[in-house]
Amino acid sequence: MNRRLITVLSIFFVALNCIFSQSFTEIKEEVECSSSFLVHSTGYELKFERYIQIEDYYILIYTDSHLYQQLGTNKYVLFVKKIGKSNIEFMYAYPFPEINSLLKKQTKYTENIGTTIIADFNYDEANEYLSFSMLDFNCEIQIYKFSNNTSLIKSNFRTNTDFFFPKHDTNELIKHFFQDNLYFCIINNKRGFCLTTFYKTENNIKEKKLFFSWSSTEQRYIFDESVSQEQLKNALCPEDYFAYNGLKFSKLDSKLTAEDLRDLDKAQLRLMRNAVYARHGRTFKSVDLQSLWECYTWYKKNPNYSDSLLTDIDKYNIELIQKYEQK
Repeated sequence: MNRRLITVLSIFFVALNCIFSQSFTEIKEEVECSSSFLVHSTGYELKFERYIQIEDYYILIYTDSHLYQQLGTNKYVLFVKKIGKSNIEFMYAYPFPEINSLLKKQTKYTENIGTTIIADFNYDEANEYLSFSMLDFNCEIQIYKFSNNTSLIKSNFRTNTDFFFPKHDTNELIKHFFQDNLYFCIINNKRGFCLTTFYKTENNIKEKKLFFSWSSTEQRYIFDESVSQEQLKNALCPEDYFAYNGLKFSKLDSKLTAEDLRDLDKAQLRLMRNAVYARHGRTFKSVDLQSLWECYTWYKKNPNYSDSLLTDIDKYNIELIQKYEQK
């Protein structure tokens, strides 16, 4: 009985190893034989550009040269394949315009494929992606989970910019939309993103800013009607907004090593050090820190917090991080 069990388990683990050791060539062949790819390649000219691997996902990037002839700009078609899974998702992206926008500065900590931004948008230490799309010159932003393509935005947002570009200049439309019409900010101790929508009046075109804040309760971004236009104009919009992206605060359970810290910059080291205190429920005067910790489900305010709660491991990690901050 034991021998039979051992044999079955051996076969299972060999099979599992084969699944999770697929080469990139095999992944690419699987993608290009999928129904998702065939639908997009019918009548279109898809050219493979490159791929990136994020955790256990492969993202294969193709350019759509057929669309370039129509719109005067490249469009990326991205196929997402999880190792060991047969399902293949797809999404679109456009080249990010050559502008020095706030969003471009904020996304230095994220993985970007044109206008698609890959980051930890829901504070679970895993990646999601922000997708920008256009339909009849309506611009739409969505944030999706890789695992099941679930949307993280409760209310769909779409802005009509047709009246800005009567000649349907796609390049100018994308440049206009990403020139500080989309950025991440902190308002009323809430983290989220601001979008600008436009509307016509009898005499001119007016703009209105909208704020979508992260709800740790609903685990979604929710349109926050309580925020005024004045607050949006004066919002805190740090360039290191995404400094938390890629940080694994669970590593603080044990002693950190030089390898854990050597590639982190000052903003990331600051977060790692303060996360030690946050894990014990400390509250912070710095708005960017307090708003960040409140996004994590593990954070619970402790009105009785004191440094006496820190363990020997905590003290060791704080001291090590401070050494790197002083370099």
